[in-house]
Amino acid sequence: TFHLTMLGVGSTLGAGIYIIAGMVAYDDAGPATIVSFLLAAIASLLAGFFYAEFGARVPKSGSAYTYIYTSIGELCGFILGWTMIMQYVIGSASVAKSMSQYFDAAILGGRVANFSMTYMALETPLLAPYPDFIAFLVITLLTILLWWGVKESTTINNVLTIVNICVITFIIAFGVYGVTQIGFTNWKLSPEEVDPGRGEGGFAPFGVSGIIAGASICFYAFIGFDVIATTGEEVKNPHLAIPISTILCIGICTLAYGGVSAAVTVLLPYDKIDKNAPIPQIFQAWGMPWAEKLISMGAICALTTSLMGSLFPMPRIIYSMAADGLLYEIFARVGRKRKTPTAATWAAGMLAALLAAIIDLESLVDMMSIGTLLSYSMVALSVLVLRYRGKAPCPKYAKSNHVKDNQLVDNSVGVIVQKALTCKSMGTQCTKNSERLASWLIVILVLESFVSAGICAKTNFLDSSIITGVWWCVSLVIVIMSGVTSLLSLILLARIPQQKAKLRFMVWGVPFLPVITCWLNLIFMFQLPLKIWVYFLVWLALGCVIYFTYGVGHSLLEKNDEGDDDELPNGNAESKLATSPAPEPTEKTT
Repeated sequence: TFHLTMLGVGSTLGAGIYIIAGMVAYDDAGPATIVSFLLAAIASLLAGFFYAEFGARVPKSGSAYTYIYTSIGELCGFILGWTMIMQYVIGSASVAKSMSQYFDAAILGGRVANFSMTYMALETPLLAPYPDFIAFLVITLLTILLWWGVKESTTINNVLTIVNICVITFIIAFGVYGVTQIGFTNWKLSPEEVDPGRGEGGFAPFGVSGIIAGASICFYAFIGFDVIATTGEEVKNPHLAIPISTILCIGICTLAYGGVSAAVTVLLPYDKIDKNAPIPQIFQAWGMPWAEKLISMGAICALTTSLMGSLFPMPRIIYSMAADGLLYEIFARVGRKRKTPTAATWAAGMLAALLAAIIDLESLVDMMSIGTLLSYSMVALSVLVLRYRGKAPCPKYAKSNHVKDNQLVDNSVGVIVQKALTCKSMGTQCTKNSERLASWLIVILVLESFVSAGICAKTNFLDSSIITGVWWCVSLVIVIMSGVTSLLSLILLARIPQQKAKLRFMVWGVPFLPVITCWLNLIFMFQLPLKIWVYFLVWLALGCVIYFTYGVGHSLLEKNDEGDDDELPNGNAESKLATSPAPEPTEKTT
C-alpha cells in the first residue's frame, strides 16, 4: 500500500501547487481556496474508486481509454481517448507556460514579458497577451528528445520529486511562521481594503459560487492519481490496497495543496497576488530574495517533472487509437531505428508547443479541467452501465458461482417495471429487457442531471439575488421535477438485478454513487467560462469529423471481438504497446 500510495503521490503532486493556488485565490475563491481544493478532492476521490473498479474488471495495463474501448464500445472509447489527447496536450502546454512565467518572473525579472508586451503584443481576447517563445522552445526540445527515443529516468524523477516535497514543506512552514507574525489578518479584509472588482473581502470574498468555480479549476491539481487504478494485476489484495492507496494519495495531495494555498493567502492579501507566479512573490514581499530564487528553482524542477509526465504518454494514446483504427494509420507507424511513433510524437508535441505559445495560462487550465471532468463522468457512468450488462467484460477469476434465479425471463420491459414498483422478486439474473430498461433509465438520469446541474450552477442554487420573479419559480419547478424523476429512476434502477461478479474491487452504492458523481462533475463543468465550452466543443466536433469519416470504416473492434463475448478483446493496441518492447514509444509515467 505504501509503494502504491507513493506512486500516486508522485504522479499527482506537481504543477497544481505552482499554477492553481494563486490563480484560484485571485480570481475565484480568495482564502477559501482551501475549500475549493477540498471539494475537488472529494470528487476526485469518487472518480478514483470508479477507475479502480475498471482496473479490476479490465485487468490490462493501460488507461481509461483501454477500459472504455474494450468494454463499452468504440464510440465512447473514441470520445474518451480524444478527450485524453486534449488533456495531455493542454497539460503539457499549461505546465510549459507556467515554467516560462516562473523563469521569467523569478530569474529574469520579467524582462521577457516586458519586451514581448512592448513589441509583440497579441491584442486578441481569445489569445495570450504575447507569444511565449520560452514555453514553445521547452516543449519543442522535449519533443525532439522524445522522438529520439529518450526514456524517462526513474532516478531523475525521484530526485525532482524529493526537491518538490522539500519546496512544499518550506512554503507551508513559512506560512505557519507568517501566522505567528500577522495572524489571519489577510483572511479578514474589509470591503474597503480590497481592490475594486476583487470581491467583498473576508474568507470567501466571492461567495459560494466563487468557491465552486474555484473547485472546477482545482481538478487540474489532482490529475494523475488514476495511475493507482491501473495496477490491479500487480498488487496484493487490490480490493483493499487500491481504495486505501487512493484515499491516502488524494488526502496527502489535498493537505499539500491546502497548506500551500493557505500559506499564500495568509502571507499576501488575495487581491494583491501575482497569479502567474505567487510563490516567489511571497518571499519578495517578505524581504527574502534568496528564498525567492531558491523556491523558484525548486518550482521549475517540480514543473519539469510534471511536464515530462504530460509529454511522455501523449504518443502512447495517439498510437493506441491509430492502431485500433480510430485515428489515421500514419500515427501508428513506428520508426524502425528509434522505435518511436514519429508522426504521433511530432503532431502532439507541436500542437502543445503552439498552444503554449499563443493561449493564456488561465484558459489552458480551464480546458484541462473540463476534459478531466468529462473523463471522470464517462468512467463513472461506464461502471454503472456495465453493472447491468449480463455479458460485460469480466476476468475468469471473478466469475460468480451463485445460484441462478432468473425471475425476469421472457418478461417485457413493462412487466419488469411493474415488478420493480410492486416490490416483487426480481431474481438475480440480467436479461436483454432488463439491460434495455437499465440503459433507458441511465439516459434519463444523465439528462436530468444535466438540466438540474445547469440550473443550480448558473443560478447559484436558486439564489434570489441572481434570479427573481417568474424565472425563479420556473427554475424551482424544473429542479423539483428533475429531482423527483431522478429519484424514481434510481429506485427502479436499484431494483434491477446487476451482473454477479466477484471483482477484486467494486464500488459501493451503485447506482446512487455514479449518478451523484456525474451530477457534481456537471456542476463544476458549468462553472467554467463560456469560451472554454466553445474551445471544447470545437475540439469534440473535430474529433467527430475524424471518427465518422475515417474511424467508423477502419475500426478493428469487430476483429478484436471475434472470440468469446465474456472475455476481454485480445487485440487492444494499448495493451500490446504496454507489453511489446518494439513499438513502445515511452515507458509508463511514474
